[in-house]
Amino acid sequence: MHRVRKEKMFAESQILHEADQRKVAGHAQQGLSHDRNVEGGKQVILHSCVRPHKPVAKAILQTCSPSTIVGGKALGPGCCEVLVNEVLDRKAPLIRPFGTMNTMADTLGFSIAWIRENIRHDTTAGMVAPNQPSPGIMICSLTSTM
Repeated sequence: MHRVRKEKMFAESQILHEADQRKVAGHAQQGLSHDRNVEGGKQVILHSCVRPHKPVAKAILQTCSPSTIVGGKALGPGCCEVLVNEVLDRKAPLIRPFGTMNTMADTLGFSIAWIRENIRHDTTAGMVAPNQPSPGIMICSLTSTM
């Protein structure tokens, strides 16, 4: 039952997000200004809203448009929509719990609202661990067949 509710909320969130995307695209075609955040799609780290402000999740920034609906409420001027792709602190409380989502553990794979000032760019995104080949580089061993 819990999974079904999460899937339903995710589907509703996606429908609202797609509607917002169409609205933004329509404004852009008309040459009107809009408030879509130009940094959407960047990897970010979410920091807790209580002291100490420690990293609680990694996410992809979606938008900071105040009119975007997340969890049934507009983001407003101080929040952004993020898509959580890695949970670092499962017990961290959400700033806007909704449905069955109360802690960060419930958010993996879902869009949530997060306070803009507690979002930091992930400077480790795309980095390769030491002694590991970077993506796209193939390491070949050459052996003599003579």
